[in-house]
Amino acid sequence: MKAALESDWEIERIVVVADAAGQFDGIDLSRLPHAILPHKEYLKLTDSETPQGVLAIVRAQNLCENTARRVKTAKRIVVADNVADPGNLGTMIRTAAAFGYDLFICFGECAEVYNPKTLRATQGALFVMPMAEITTAEQFLDLCGSRFKIVTFSGDGQTPLTEVNPPERMALVFGSEIRGISKELAEKADMRLRIEQTGRIDSLNVAIAAGVGMYWGRGRDSA
Repeated sequence: MKAALESDWEIERIVVVADAAGQFDGIDLSRLPHAILPHKEYLKLTDSETPQGVLAIVRAQNLCENTARRVKTAKRIVVADNVADPGNLGTMIRTAAAFGYDLFICFGECAEVYNPKTLRATQGALFVMPMAEITTAEQFLDLCGSRFKIVTFSGDGQTPLTEVNPPERMALVFGSEIRGISKELAEKADMRLRIEQTGRIDSLNVAIAAGVGMYWGRGRDSA
């Protein structure tokens, strides 16, 4: 909630359950459009089993607009390549925000950013993490191919992560656990990395792998 209120996203209304209206001292309801609802009515607005008692109705942003401008001003970006699980996608967005990345791109057929499960997994990071959606490889390569070193992560990557340093300008690409990296992006990769494992399991969860990769890629300037 705090992240939404402090962001530039348009807050249409704050909704508070009546029996908890006095518990949110950080929210000045007198300065915001708001509604106080009985508990029964409030529950109709949320699919959470344990709602906190306050929610914000926020106007969604069009993530396909101004993509070229967002890419132009970015230095380090994260690309979710057809990541279909909303929990994984939301966790990746949260991690990208935590490690100071400039842009998060949903490429291809990712989970819906505004899916309730995605939103919950971001823990408010959606409101501080610049986002964009790109549907085709042609568009992605046109916008990013010449500006960034494309770094892909996969189990069959040519180079262990620990043997190389992150480039100055980069697009870190993490693929679906089922599909892997899209063929078009894999073919254009400048660096094909793998996160070495013990071999006891086939692969890492994509959100975990992304966390490892993003930590590596954050560079010394973010330490």
